Amino acid sequence: MGVPRGGGEVAGRRAQRSSTWCASDKPATGDDAATLADDMAALMTALGRDRFAVVGYDLGMLVGHALAASHRDRVTRLVGAESILPGVSPSPPLMSDPATNEFLWHFAFNRLQDINERMVAGREEIYFGHTFTSRTATPGAIPQHVIDVYVDQLRDPAALRASFEFYRTLETSAEHVLRWRDEGPLTIPVLAVGGQYSTGAMPEETMRMVATDVTGLVIPEAGHFLPEEAPAELGQALLDFLR
Repeated sequence: MGVPRGGGEVAGRRAQRSSTWCASDKPATGDDAATLADDMAALMTALGRDRFAVVGYDLGMLVGHALAASHRDRVTRLVGAESILPGVSPSPPLMSDPATNEFLWHFAFNRLQDINERMVAGREEIYFGHTFTSRTATPGAIPQHVIDVYVDQLRDPAALRASFEFYRTLETSAEHVLRWRDEGPLTIPVLAVGGQYSTGAMPEETMRMVATDVTGLVIPEAGHFLPEEAPAELGQALLDFLR
């Protein structure tokens, strides 16, 4: 996710031209969660929606929380899935146990300056392909032709840079999370979702640090990629919560 700052007019133009993720803008700056949240709020204004519910998956959970925390009068419900919140989530030690290291090593790698892009460029299938194949509960849960769609987009140097830039702004996002927490917890209903073989109950534990009305859900037999691995279960949970 990487979109520039802008008001309703800019957001409206972006909505018209960006029907898919690969067509999104890839700005040089503005990848922190607060900026992206303001962009999403501007987009909803351009679409004529004053109040709305928000669903954020993976690092989208961070943007969803930012949107709910910085636009409290507009967000009615929040779903966060398969992520942490920097600033309130505990950081693992450098020398973690093998399972934790395997699960979280990409956070440190993705935040590097320049060297990660140089190492991954031309090897996008190795790096991102490993991400898709190593985090599912069942091998082959995401077909290769689906993985290829994502990997092919990341061969664009601008897309590759933007994918890392979000991680490089996590310190800034953490500062915002702490400030919003100090302003008071979210009071809207929150659904926090994890996969049994991935984050499990961690999203619920995380959201309870910043919200008062939290419902937790762990989807059984699922890994990290909930939309692909458990679309029916996730879809039903969202419909039940958002109605």
